[in-house]
Amino acid sequence: MILCKASVIFVLGENMLVEFKVSNFRSFKGDTTFSMVASSIKEHRDEDYLYEVNDKLSLLKVSVIYGANASGKSNLFKAMLFMKDFVLHSVEKRLVGYYHHHILQPFRLSVGGEKRPAFFEVIFYISDTFYRYGFGVDSKKVVSEWLFVRPNVPHKKEICYFYRELDNFEVLNKKYFKESVDIVKKGKVRSDALLLTTAANFNGEVSLKVFSAFESFYFLHRTFPFPLTFMEIEKNGTADVLSFLRMADLGIDDIRVQVVPWEKIPEEVKKSVGITEKTLTGRIVRISHKVYNESGQALGEVWFDLGVDESEGTRLFFEMIGGVIVSLRRGAILFVDEIDSSLHPLLVKKICEIFLSKRFNPKGAQLIFTTHDVSLLRDSFLRRDQVWFVEKDNFGISHLYSLLEFKKNGKKVRKDESYEKGYLLGRYGAVPVLSEPKVSYDKEE
Repeated sequence: MILCKASVIFVLGENMLVEFKVSNFRSFKGDTTFSMVASSIKEHRDEDYLYEVNDKLSLLKVSVIYGANASGKSNLFKAMLFMKDFVLHSVEKRLVGYYHHHILQPFRLSVGGEKRPAFFEVIFYISDTFYRYGFGVDSKKVVSEWLFVRPNVPHKKEICYFYRELDNFEVLNKKYFKESVDIVKKGKVRSDALLLTTAANFNGEVSLKVFSAFESFYFLHRTFPFPLTFMEIEKNGTADVLSFLRMADLGIDDIRVQVVPWEKIPEEVKKSVGITEKTLTGRIVRISHKVYNESGQALGEVWFDLGVDESEGTRLFFEMIGGVIVSLRRGAILFVDEIDSSLHPLLVKKICEIFLSKRFNPKGAQLIFTTHDVSLLRDSFLRRDQVWFVEKDNFGISHLYSLLEFKKNGKKVRKDESYEKGYLLGRYGAVPVLSEPKVSYDKEE
């Protein structure tokens, strides 16, 4: 049996991630920028790899992040996840709660780091318009917040809609951001809540566009699976999910999902997972496999319990399928941490190919994931600007850089270089520096 929280997701329109910035969050001390902007390099200039925004700007559909264990790869996702959660819930949740539960955690390995605010900024491309939104927060309050907007029109400049320092607000474009005027004038924005969230809760037109873009951030990690696959089956049936399961060559013929109300979930199951929240429901997923005789003829089928009888890889892929389908259908952004965990490298590559394909991905959905699978670096499958590395220095600070940006002795990585070999040899950094362990064999067990 699998337990998950029932939830509803609303997404208004297609959008794409252009850039994300973070500073003073967990292992990221200084300004750190992750970009989905395609460079002018010549490899893979076709439409399957790039989403053309205008004559001068194209966006990437897939990016991959490499790095040693504990280098900070997951912290980058946690920064994005915190920004999403705070934008969606800052009206109802208190900042002190985020800090208390270690969700908001500043860089702590330098003097005074805990007292400095963390900063987050994102640039979205939504319905032919660029939105640059960000904020700074400490453990108790919002210290700054801003929104800049630029239409996708040649020579048009970015316009500041509002800027905030603590509880001082400047609405610089009252004509297009009039939704915030009364909210600010009447003091409806708490010191530990965002103006954007508050305005979106009052159905502000501009605020809702940015708010909805954050709703289309989908995160998947084995420690916090999101029930998109269940939602897809309950809303649209099993056809698309089955198509992906069969594509993966898992020997699966059919699936059934049985929803179990909270009161009917066995007490031993509740205790085994340590959950007491009554908003949760249980779902029993049955997987059908064909039964063959010695001559290879199919004689019938047998039903397995996904949570009991199937492999970890099958369960992980089942959880991922919903995120893939919803992202492709809505033109959303899917983040997968440790995508190669229990998945075959060829299956991971196939998922990348689906997102890269204009046929399967006409709305410009984006896939961003971390992995240790170096086979994706083989045969120039990815562009150099699609490959990112995270490396932690001797002071515990994580540094993020792309393969295209990397230089050694003043020279960039050539497009005909073996990226896989170069990475494994440590030429680009972001690999563990291993040493010999010490075992005292003369001690008693």
